[in-house]
Amino acid sequence: MNEGFTESAYKKILKKASVQYRFVPYGELCSERHVIWRHDIDFSPQRALALAKLEAAENLCCEYHVLVRGRYYNPLEPEISKILREISNVGHKIGLHFDLDIFAHDEQVSRNRFEASIGLEKTILEDITGAEVASLSFHNLTLHNNLYTTEMQICDMFNANFPNFHSQYKYISDSNGLWRNQTLVDVLDETPVEKLHVLTHPEWWTRKAMPPYERIKRTIMGRAKANIHLYLNTINRDGRLKRIAQAHGVPEEDIIKAGIFMDAPIKDADSK
Repeated sequence: MNEGFTESAYKKILKKASVQYRFVPYGELCSERHVIWRHDIDFSPQRALALAKLEAAENLCCEYHVLVRGRYYNPLEPEISKILREISNVGHKIGLHFDLDIFAHDEQVSRNRFEASIGLEKTILEDITGAEVASLSFHNLTLHNNLYTTEMQICDMFNANFPNFHSQYKYISDSNGLWRNQTLVDVLDETPVEKLHVLTHPEWWTRKAMPPYERIKRTIMGRAKANIHLYLNTINRDGRLKRIAQAHGVPEEDIIKAGIFMDAPIKDADSK
């Protein structure tokens, strides 16, 4: 079990990092010791907001990269749009996390189509958040290394996967709920490097420790239950719940308790 991936552990990491490093956004020239701290929101905007508030409490500015065409949340949903705006409003930068899987692995993609797809998502994300989107990173990059992903600027955004940029920074990531080579705590306990690049994924950082798979399952099921809850509330508001209950021959409260066709009672989504 990854006991280090908890909110309490994250708070301690932030405090130590804030003493050692200045937090700066992508593309900012900084001559002093600094860190660029990015979150790729792959699964849970709710977890992202929880971490964003912890960072804001320490007056830290981090980068939050958003999937516009991901499979696990929809930034166009009003509830998710509100979360993304709140992340921006508490002082963080919004960036684009572009999923290269919108292209087939062996597909021949023209440069114009590649940039048009990225530009479209940038426009959508800026419209949703009301914030400038000045940086991007690529999701599933290793599966699409034949595409045009190695330039420093793409669609007027700083490319966080720019090879020359990576070579200048010590990089540490919690991808798949596991630290690469070293833990972030170990890195912070060593003599500070001049340039540090940290990538975290909010879904791993929960209030209680649990295995990585359970964290992902929790996020996916939380969204499913929230959608059932939304559906029930909607049909209850316009009177359809009564008719559905009568058609199934069960009391309305039994349908609400079971979440219709679900075995477990409805619980809150992945915000707790």
